[in-house]
Amino acid sequence: MPGWPVANRLCRGGATFRVVCFHPSPYSTRGEARFVARLMKRRGWKRVVVVTSRYHVVRARMDFRRCVHGNVKGVGASTSLGQWIAGAIQEWPKLAYALTLGRSC
Repeated sequence: MPGWPVANRLCRGGATFRVVCFHPSPYSTRGEARFVARLMKRRGWKRVVVVTSRYHVVRARMDFRRCVHGNVKGVGASTSLGQWIAGAIQEWPKLAYALTLGRSC
């Protein structure tokens, strides 16, 4: 993914832990949640930790809980003040949609 050098480096290999890289369809939090739900079912996993930006934790956790049959924990990663402000501005309309019209997995 352009702009995500650390993630790209992990996806290329060399990590001391298992990394699963994928391109969700649709390219959205809900698409990610759907993919992870299928992966968890195939592998028999019972829990998942979703790591995302702090401004995105609430909606990400909500989307994953709607799709995943298991325990979901959301963890917020630090962002710069500028990233937080830009992300929060983009996140509020998406959260409003998720709470009203987009309530399914």
